[in-house]
Amino acid sequence: WNWNANDDDDDDATTTKAAVADVKLLIEEKIANTDRGRSMRDSDRPAIHSLLSDLESLCALSAPARDARMEGPWIVLYTDAPPPSNGQLGFLKGIAKQVIDLNEGTYRNELYVGGDGADEDENAWLSAILDATWCEWDGVYLDGDSAEDGGGGNDAVAEEKD
Repeated sequence: WNWNANDDDDDDATTTKAAVADVKLLIEEKIANTDRGRSMRDSDRPAIHSLLSDLESLCALSAPARDARMEGPWIVLYTDAPPPSNGQLGFLKGIAKQVIDLNEGTYRNELYVGGDGADEDENAWLSAILDATWCEWDGVYLDGDSAEDGGGGNDAVAEEKD
């Protein structure tokens, strides 16, 4: 990740970059032997989610999901999502990837088994692809309540740009 730091204050920017690097290293260490989160014990997940929250708190962007740096391919390194979002189809375990196109409002979820998840992965012997679109939510639920009245959240997912 390349979080936007305060360019006006080099000391703050350096401190923020160092803090981001430290948290990312801790996350990488915690997820290293978890098969992208698929083999992680449920009791170990809160520690990862806490580190992910720490990393998110260091982001200076008000709307990081809309930032141009989110554009392009991302390979999932850790997730607590169920199959196939976690890269698993039945007993087959592969690599989950998402390709984001902010201008078109589209994304592509890709799953590769037997390859490395590279673009158009020729080494994969099985692939599954879902093309989708999104639009901005107006904050109103189907029953007429608004998001400001309450709502839920999503579990954290760590990704690395391809």
